Amino acid sequence: MVIFRQSVPAGQQGLSDFSNPNTEITIQGKVFTHFLYQFRFAYSGWRYVQIILGGESYSALADGLQLALTLAGGSPVEHRTDSLSAAFINSVEEQKLTQSYDALCAHYNFGQHAIIAA
Repeated sequence: MVIFRQSVPAGQQGLSDFSNPNTEITIQGKVFTHFLYQFRFAYSGWRYVQIILGGESYSALADGLQLALTLAGGSPVEHRTDSLSAAFINSVEEQKLTQSYDALCAHYNFGQHAIIAA
């Protein structure tokens, strides 16, 4: 067996992702449809989780990321997230999403950032 150990220094990497909760939640008998946005620091494991109404989108990512970094009191050197393919329908929207994400990363001085294929 081969093990590839990963060493991520403190403050180096932050990760964002969306998930669909496994447990059904009801409010007054009606299903509460939602996603969870999660930001995590790779080194410490510190997490921020936010309820997202609607679906996975750039807007939800930007909102969740900004709140997480505000609560954390700073930003990591790099940020990674999944492809966010649900956030666009065509190549023009994909290009706008990429430009918006690049601008957000520049605002927080992420030296490196990546949208990773899901």
